[in-house]
Amino acid sequence: MDKVKLLWLFVCVVLVGPLSAQTFEFDLTIVDGLGNSQVLTIGMDPAALDTVDALDLLSPPLPPSGSFGAQLEFPSIGDTYFKDMRTSTTATTTYYLRYQPQTGGNLVMSWDNGLLVNPGTMVLTDDITGSVVNVDMLNQSSFDLTGNAFMVDKCRIVVNATTDDPKPVELSAFFAAGGNNKITLRWTTQSEIGNLGFEIYRSNDREGVYNQIASYTSYSDLEGAGNSNQPIHYRFADHQVVNDLTYWYKLAAVDFNGGVEFFGPISGIAVQNDVEIITTGNVPDVFALRDNYPNPFNPSTKIAFDLPQVSGGHGLVQLVIFDVLGRKVRTLVNSSLAPGSYILEWDGRNDFGQAVPSGVYLYGIRSLNFTSFKKMMLIK
Repeated sequence: MDKVKLLWLFVCVVLVGPLSAQTFEFDLTIVDGLGNSQVLTIGMDPAALDTVDALDLLSPPLPPSGSFGAQLEFPSIGDTYFKDMRTSTTATTTYYLRYQPQTGGNLVMSWDNGLLVNPGTMVLTDDITGSVVNVDMLNQSSFDLTGNAFMVDKCRIVVNATTDDPKPVELSAFFAAGGNNKITLRWTTQSEIGNLGFEIYRSNDREGVYNQIASYTSYSDLEGAGNSNQPIHYRFADHQVVNDLTYWYKLAAVDFNGGVEFFGPISGIAVQNDVEIITTGNVPDVFALRDNYPNPFNPSTKIAFDLPQVSGGHGLVQLVIFDVLGRKVRTLVNSSLAPGSYILEWDGRNDFGQAVPSGVYLYGIRSLNFTSFKKMMLIK
């Protein structure tokens, strides 16, 4: 008797229906070698809550070993299984697809390509070997995993039903962290398809001319992963910067065919002290000094603030820590900052690098247009 296999498939799906439609669904039919089948549906519905709700149809756990079964599962919800999952957005969502054949025969996936809107490609990636197969969903309606050597313990499926050519790179994060005489760019890819590598462009002005300062051709850390459906973290440190000046960056992803996709711009500023300032490409609408988190804290806490676009700029921006008697403890920011959202961390030390005692402290921000103070508590 053939050894029974339990297959786990990571399913990342981007579904977009016609603009006038209220709902859209994508059916994936799983069939084993004896003809046992199960239809699993992933869909989009404006009424969905993007959590478990009445639109999601539950499925029982897999039957005992040796019996056929197939089900969907959310990574964040253990021991709860579905045969129909609905989300309200077009964002990429990750599912587990669990499958148990009756005899270990062929595993075939099929779909109705006539019901797809703007069908593109289905990308199957074997997580063990890293091999990738591109399936044209418009001209095909099924795919034999076994016949294409995908009968493995784990593989990943990416379905892109929005465009004929899936984007070579999907980013989940892109931000800048400023330190002393350097700005470090960090980004995370959720998926890469034919990604050759990255290029970094910099400007002194958001709307100015961007010049290339680094490329995958000369920096091995900027080389792409080729094909990947797992999060990958990248970073690049720009040391050719001057403290207290704001720089703007764009990230370019280059695919194997020479295509280029740009991300950004985001701003970054280098500061003389040892505080790292994190910035993103977000430009808020209003001023804000956020509550620090965690609070109470030990030994460090994060402080965030927002600077919107204003006529004439913000001038000198200061973020300072005080004790309850109003005495300055630490200057975290003392620079001219561009509009944006900023995050930094206070390590519970004063300007001399000495750890401060437990107690209540004030942190305040001042600029030409905005002043605000908040309380926080250090508990040791």
